[in-house]
Amino acid sequence: MELSNLGALQLDGMVNEETKGFDMMLRSHEKLDDDIRRDLTGLFVAANQAVGLKGGLTFQVIPKFTDPIGSSEPLNLEKEGVWA
Repeated sequence: MELSNLGALQLDGMVNEETKGFDMMLRSHEKLDDDIRRDLTGLFVAANQAVGLKGGLTFQVIPKFTDPIGSSEPLNLEKEGVWA
């Protein structure tokens, strides 16, 4: 995903049904401003609490995003798991 003000972003989420946990990793090519990080963290925590989940938002700066589905290959919609 690429946002005009923030640049390219990659989101990875992990849900743990047993603990009702939902953690999210937000990756960017450049460090996001502290105000943006604080606001996004607050929104994420509030959204989790609103639906009875717990968890956190982590930020990571990396030069190149990983490609979990292999963009050089056609998207296989029959692949097991959840892809979003």
